[in-house]
Amino acid sequence: MSQPMSPPMSRGLVTLIGLVALLVGCTQGHYLVRSPELPLYSTRSGEEVLARLPRFHHEPLSEDPEETPGSERVALSYRGQAGFAPRSGLFLFDYLDPALDEGADRAEAVAAQLRRAQVEAFGAEWPPEVAQAVREGQVLAGMIPRQVEVSWGWPSQVERGPAGEQRWIYERRGSQLRQVYRPPLGYYGPQPLLGPAWGYDSGWVMVRERYVERRVVTFGVDGRVLGVETTRSQG
Repeated sequence: MSQPMSPPMSRGLVTLIGLVALLVGCTQGHYLVRSPELPLYSTRSGEEVLARLPRFHHEPLSEDPEETPGSERVALSYRGQAGFAPRSGLFLFDYLDPALDEGADRAEAVAAQLRRAQVEAFGAEWPPEVAQAVREGQVLAGMIPRQVEVSWGWPSQVERGPAGEQRWIYERRGSQLRQVYRPPLGYYGPQPLLGPAWGYDSGWVMVRERYVERRVVTFGVDGRVLGVETTRSQG
């Protein structure tokens, strides 16, 4: 069986910051529609249908669904219209407040739920190992374009060869937190308003590193993945 070919993707902040955020309630609830034409009712009891929610639509939740755990319908807003939708037709999840990590956890959480919903909708006949890889955001040798598209989205650029081969090119900017040790005495470079400075404090500190990632998926003439190349540079 082919091994997953997936770039290293960090989900949100480091574990310690995530745990602290959960303890202090720094999370945002979100919904994603898993059923086609899901009804949006005017009341929780479901008398009047205000709209039909399209499959895969998603928005932040207007209230915590766990406050009404026994309710069959969840309060939400659809393009500015407030109402209630069946819980069974939604994926409910949360992520770190975007103010804590510049929205990185939100982007990854929403992408993960979109993959989950699309595999549920389109992947009934996919091999189990392929469906699982797509849910996890991986690309395997032998995948077809539809599976790659669900896993990684549509590429930023497509190159086509004379024999029908293709290269899908993905580029994205991101950032990650890394823990580094600052020695007791060292030169820390130019400081705001102070110029070059020496420091005496020591210990482990968190630094945010920004990068540009480029991924290239190569398809053979049979339309299946031959390989994936990933490069990352500072940006």
